[in-house]
Amino acid sequence: MQNRSIAVVITALIMSSCYVIHDSTRTETQLFLASNNHTITDDTAAFKVHRPGDASDAPETLDWSPNNLTELATMQFTIILDSNLPLQTIEQIDIIGAWISNSGQLFDQFQVEFTEFTVNQGPDIATITVNYTYPSTVWAGDYSIAVNILFPDDESISIERRDLSFVAMGYYFGYSNTSEEMYLCSCEKGILRLTLQNTGEDETEFSYVIDINQSQEVGRVEWNEESEAVSRGILAAGESVELEIKLLIRDDISSKDVSLAIPIFTEISYEDDEGEQIYLVNQASMLMSTILSEAVFPVVELSFNGFDYSILFEDGIAPLTPAILIDEAFSHTNDYLMVQLNITNQGYYDRFIEIEATNAEFEYRVIYGDTNISIDQLLSDTIPVPRLESTAVTLMVDDIGLYQYENLEFNIGFNRSLTAPVSFDMRPEPQITGDVFTNTIVYADSLSLPATFTQMIVIDLLEYENFVLFDNKWSLACSHSNDMIVTVVDVNQECISAPVVFDFDSDAEQLSNLEVAIDISANFAGEIATLELTLVPIVAGAISNINHSMTIEIPIEVVDDEPGDDDSDDSNENATEDDPSNPDDTGEEGNETEVNQDSDGDGVFDLTDSCPNTQTGVVVDEVGCEIIEQDVDDSTDLTDNQPDNELENQQETEASTKQETDGSILTYLIIGIVIAAIGAGLLFIRGRGAGKQAIPTTKTIQPITPLPPIPLAPVEPVVLQQWTDANGYSWRQMSDQSIMWWNGTDWIPYGKN
Repeated sequence: MQNRSIAVVITALIMSSCYVIHDSTRTETQLFLASNNHTITDDTAAFKVHRPGDASDAPETLDWSPNNLTELATMQFTIILDSNLPLQTIEQIDIIGAWISNSGQLFDQFQVEFTEFTVNQGPDIATITVNYTYPSTVWAGDYSIAVNILFPDDESISIERRDLSFVAMGYYFGYSNTSEEMYLCSCEKGILRLTLQNTGEDETEFSYVIDINQSQEVGRVEWNEESEAVSRGILAAGESVELEIKLLIRDDISSKDVSLAIPIFTEISYEDDEGEQIYLVNQASMLMSTILSEAVFPVVELSFNGFDYSILFEDGIAPLTPAILIDEAFSHTNDYLMVQLNITNQGYYDRFIEIEATNAEFEYRVIYGDTNISIDQLLSDTIPVPRLESTAVTLMVDDIGLYQYENLEFNIGFNRSLTAPVSFDMRPEPQITGDVFTNTIVYADSLSLPATFTQMIVIDLLEYENFVLFDNKWSLACSHSNDMIVTVVDVNQECISAPVVFDFDSDAEQLSNLEVAIDISANFAGEIATLELTLVPIVAGAISNINHSMTIEIPIEVVDDEPGDDDSDDSNENATEDDPSNPDDTGEEGNETEVNQDSDGDGVFDLTDSCPNTQTGVVVDEVGCEIIEQDVDDSTDLTDNQPDNELENQQETEASTKQETDGSILTYLIIGIVIAAIGAGLLFIRGRGAGKQAIPTTKTIQPITPLPPIPLAPVEPVVLQQWTDANGYSWRQMSDQSIMWWNGTDWIPYGKN
């Protein structure tokens, strides 16, 4: 070995012109910056060396063998950088391995360039992982490993560490297939396939002895015939031997997911230049394996499309769900329900799935790959589940129809093994007890138009969060009266144009105090403006029957649009003021309309004055006609008063005829009938007295008391006249002498709202 070291040094000196030699001393990991002026500084830069597949925080592998197995000669480099650097602009990564001589000089042994790699970005640091398989010609000794990261414009980061070594003598002893784990079961013998290889430098050799006697403590162990013959011998560099051991573990140590260390005595040694025996190993090597059971329960993970939540059934036991959570599934308006089953086989043997439904109320179908069959058609060898693997199956509950609540249970089993009960509850819709719209909105005062204001709506959907299989997303729609605009302020969207979508996870705070802008125009007609808000859940692939609604009634101040009112409709005022044909239009605001005029000054407006030309100063009744006194004396017959009454009636009739085209026919007809009845009675009395002889006598004539009024059946007033004045108002004169006007909805007596 000493002679070889001298030869290596001499050869290196002769070939120094072919190698890049660096003068340096052995140190731990260091950061070397490039000498140009554009070098990037990163104090956190570093790299780690592992075997492929190891985690970045696992113990590093720092000792390597020159003639290693190919799969063991691959080094995994994990480069750690500051994530704030422009890592996406990295152009190339170079890795250089140099042998360190006794004098500290560096002789390059391998170099590799990477232009394709993946940057794993983290919040503070980023990592880049690359693999490199070194050649078997590398020299044994201590090494310097340098990693150079190249950026544009000649900028770079260089990292070097000198704590790695390649040993001159090495070996590998373990499973032949390093990518597979070893599984054992007490149900049958397992075969351990092992490899022993000399991974040392060229022209080296070692002797070995493999003994299985110590393995008897875990079970019954034996060689196969060929392996026992080669269980001891000599291996030169690069040579290997294949061994097979049969092992049947004891029943008492066989249990699920237990790792078992199998001790196999290994002795490997060589002679140094002085003839001294050097042992690379002289003890039991531990081979790890996993113990699996023959009979196991299926592990079933039950889930539903669109939800991250799943229910896990292990060891044939139903899981415990937190009391606050409700894991019911919902069919909504669909006539079916899809359930995802992920079934795992943790046993030693490959199995097939068996499914049985216990609730006979529904139909069931099993979907696996291209297979879609009823649950009764499922054969015992249709759906395989290999050892330690999982198989996904879709179970469809079909022809659901109408129902309130159901518990569905299935027996999921493996052929010739154990069966696990799997169950879940199903409802058409989630049910809550509280109110979603929680605030009561009452307007104490009527609003004058036009009106623009905001209203806060409190929406509480927290109770729906307890349903883990319900996506708490909602669509808010609204309907309202005409001449209204309703806008959801937070999203600046009119809710009548399109529904507003809310997700409770992100919008809970916004929903708890939802601001709605309401605009009611001056054209709105009515006493109540209504706004109805409706919340409907958004369900993927279905329509929900859930509907939460709230109606808001907004009282509107009704303007009395009677003629002459100061707050008459603006449009009518403008029409009156701007109409040049209006003789009463003075061009000023506040003028009375002709409805309030009294032409004869008797105190009764022309509109209700039956005698519009009454002389000034006379006493008039409620309809504007002169009151005429009746004189009754001893010498006057009852019929003497008739001309006076007829004169008054004539005055009223002529005045009414002058003002009205149709007249109060029905009223006057009734009065005439009464008068005629009185007259007929008087004539009848006089006729009886005329048949007797007149005897002069002296008597006092008492005034005749007027007959009491004859009660008449009430008569519904009828329309005598209807017209529209210059301001656009419609009027009616009724048979009971009342005046009515049209407010746009009803006929209202004049002087009332």
